[in-house]
Amino acid sequence: MRRKRRLHKPEFKAKVALTTIKGEMTMADMVENSTFNLAK
Repeated sequence: MRRKRRLHKPEFKAKVALTTIKGEMTMADMVENSTFNLAK
């Protein structure tokens, strides 16, 4: 059975985008420090 795709809220997407644009963290750092796993 297929897993349902995760839908992220606009607030989460904005937070990720702003953090990346500001240069505070790289995408790799965010994935490492977050609770979600992109490989799943």
